[in-house]
Amino acid sequence: MCWFKKVIPPTPTWEQLWRDEDTPLFYFGRHQRDPFTIGDSFKHVFAVGASGSGKTSGSIATIGRAYLQAGHGALILCAKPDERALWERYAKQVNRERDVVVVSTDSSERFNFLDYELNRDSRGSGSVTSTVELFSTIMDIIENNTKEALSEDFWDRTALDLVRYAVIVLSQCHSPLTIENIERFVLSAPNEAEANAPDWQNSTYAGQRLQEAYHNVSTARNERDLKVAYNYFMKKHAKLNDRTRSSIEITLSSIVSKFLTGDTNELLCTHTTFTPEVLWDEGKIIILDIPISDFNKEGILIQGIIKHSVQRALLRRSLKVSPRPVALIQDEYQNFCSAFDYRFLSEARSAGVAVIMATQNIANLYSILGSGARDQANSLLGNAATKIFHANTDTTTNSYASELIGQEWQKMVSRSMKNDGKDASTSISRQIHARVLPSNFQTLLQGGKKNDWWVEAMIVQTGKGKWQSTGKSYHTARFKQEFE
Repeated sequence: MCWFKKVIPPTPTWEQLWRDEDTPLFYFGRHQRDPFTIGDSFKHVFAVGASGSGKTSGSIATIGRAYLQAGHGALILCAKPDERALWERYAKQVNRERDVVVVSTDSSERFNFLDYELNRDSRGSGSVTSTVELFSTIMDIIENNTKEALSEDFWDRTALDLVRYAVIVLSQCHSPLTIENIERFVLSAPNEAEANAPDWQNSTYAGQRLQEAYHNVSTARNERDLKVAYNYFMKKHAKLNDRTRSSIEITLSSIVSKFLTGDTNELLCTHTTFTPEVLWDEGKIIILDIPISDFNKEGILIQGIIKHSVQRALLRRSLKVSPRPVALIQDEYQNFCSAFDYRFLSEARSAGVAVIMATQNIANLYSILGSGARDQANSLLGNAATKIFHANTDTTTNSYASELIGQEWQKMVSRSMKNDGKDASTSISRQIHARVLPSNFQTLLQGGKKNDWWVEAMIVQTGKGKWQSTGKSYHTARFKQEFE
């Protein structure tokens, strides 16, 4: 007789499971028939619900905790003061409190974004184009998210040209390439009279740096770039009339001034204690505790720049080398939406990124995106395969959700009766109607003691087909609020 010992396969590690997009992170419903998988997370989540609807303590908490429990790295942006404590508690619940990195004015964490871009260990490091794109992003954040108009498009474009050519010169010099030095170079660039003065190059910062750059140039390409920059400052820029030149310089100074003092300077322009790579190399959970309700426009700017640097780093990384998923979690997303998000969301799936965007209503996005907002918002939301609709009274949001869920054939019964009340007839017809009326979203459970701490939401997933638990194209899910 031959006995066979039952072989129990080893429990797979999270690193093995990360590579399998069918790995369930949690299940919708009690019967574990509809999983939310790692693959679903890479297609991103958009959650919407009125204030008090339970979206933060319901769906966002459930999904976010699942990401942390699965070992994801995470960048968490904060709009409200209590979000830091909230995510620290979630991390502790899944035994990951040691992975938490808090970026705050009362912590020691700092990120010099320009120094990182110039010296990062990857292709394209220090390129002029990348540096100018950073400034373009800063202008986008200032103008769109903080609602602070800088100037007309012409001045914006010309200010970026100044940055471009100043960076070409300063990158060939021994002095550090800082925001302050870029402004200093631009403001000391010559006017037409100074450009022809023999002593200008020796007596001004811009002139001294141009001479130093020519002495240090080491390649034919750098020499060509330097000639273009030289001609720009000595011929084109120098010949601008005083009014035009002043307007351009004011535009640039309005950007630079935000980085010279205060918390923005301290957090983004001093030294670096962490880089985006710790998210996937070490599984860090970075909480940007610079809440907008406390720091206002400065909080939007600081978090927006760190977010952008992380986004670009994520798109550069190799999943073969570092397969750990990274979550980007943005409650009150209307405060953090940027022009770069369109590109990022379309490419983030192949970069192993799980994005969560949450807001109170879709109209919030329209107000941020400005002209053409409806098409832009719909394009943006089209990149989120999982859409979660909590209780809401906003008609625009509820109509959007109803249209997304779609229509179906329904039997309509009508009865007619003659005046004497004796003869009646019944007719049945099939008509197309909305599966879920916009008004239905007003009645979803919003958690709290009266609802036994249950939060409801209707969920739609692109490509899902019919949900196993309901046989429908949408699913009404319940999330349990937890406060311990």
